[in-house]
Amino acid sequence: MKTCKVGEVMTSEVIGARRETPFKDVARLLDQHRISGLPVVDADDKVVGVISETDLVRRQAAQAERDPGRRFPLSALRRKARRRAAEARATTAGQLMSTPAITVHPEQRVADAARVMERHHIERLPVVDEEDRLIGPRHRAHLHGRRVAGERRP
Repeated sequence: MKTCKVGEVMTSEVIGARRETPFKDVARLLDQHRISGLPVVDADDKVVGVISETDLVRRQAAQAERDPGRRFPLSALRRKARRRAAEARATTAGQLMSTPAITVHPEQRVADAARVMERHHIERLPVVDEEDRLIGPRHRAHLHGRRVAGERRP
């Protein structure tokens, strides 16, 4: 029985964002490419985080909850409230992304990647090279034998 490697099934189309990519551009990228998330990379193309539709929705919800008429010093707010306030103010991919990014290497077994995704309750794994530079996205659907070009949604 042949052991399948991540590099053999990963998507070739790589869509990513930089830390400084504006919130609106991230939303536009997700919509334009019909994807549910994307990796955030630094100037060296190293993956520093992942941003998903959930992160965007969380930001919108935090912004809606925010009462612009009441201001509290950050030290007086609980940790969760401070996080919500930061999410509401987030304007870039770097401020919105989830960190640390959980990644996979192309030579890893698909079964191992699937276990990582299950353990961390995530839908995508950026594929990185030996220097942790982005080389491709990895989506849960690929690991279940369904080819989804570019992580496109139906």
